[in-house]
Amino acid sequence: MLVAGLATRWAALLLGIGTLVALPSSGVVQQLLLVGHAGGCGAIALLGAGAYSIDARRYGRRVIHVHGHTPDRGGRQ
Repeated sequence: MLVAGLATRWAALLLGIGTLVALPSSGVVQQLLLVGHAGGCGAIALLGAGAYSIDARRYGRRVIHVHGHTPDRGGRQ
């Protein structure tokens, strides 16, 4: 589901929870890898699906435009 982009946030959260559950029963090196993996899952859960995922096709793409010359940033008026 995560690779195809179907229910990306839920899949990433479930995978992250699974890695955190496996954390106490592993060695020190594996714990560091699992913490990094859980952090990556958290980042994917916060970011959501990519532009070419099933979720984007299903719910529509959202594009955020950030303008560099806005009045509150001291740009030209």
